[in-house]
Amino acid sequence: MIYPMLLDRIQQGKLHVDHHTLDVSHYHDRRKDWVVKKPDFHPKSGRARFRFGERKSRRTVYRNCVVWMYFNRRLLPNGYVIDHKDEDRLNDSPENLQLMSLSDSNAQGYRMQQDRVLEELGDFFLTCGFLGYNPEEL
Repeated sequence: MIYPMLLDRIQQGKLHVDHHTLDVSHYHDRRKDWVVKKPDFHPKSGRARFRFGERKSRRTVYRNCVVWMYFNRRLLPNGYVIDHKDEDRLNDSPENLQLMSLSDSNAQGYRMQQDRVLEELGDFFLTCGFLGYNPEEL
């Protein structure tokens, strides 16, 4: 798995995350120099992600995981994910990230999805006047 390798590089001082810009840089052993990794972005969510590992066995890691591991100096436990406190999945600042069990995260996502659907249905019914009054009278 890629996470133990990343934690080793962090602990060896060969992987760095800038607290303000969230730039991820790593020490390139062959070049003997620091290189800023350029993220690519998920086409739907827009989340920053990086490719780590040897050319033939590279793995994708989202920036929120790299940032959390860097600032907490530990691996993600099995069955846990990194959650965004403010629910903005593009805000990967260390203060916004928290460790959460996968089951709690799924339950939270389900509740958020239900709330969104109920809100959209309420807006629809208000717009159509199905609740017994005209929205223009509000």
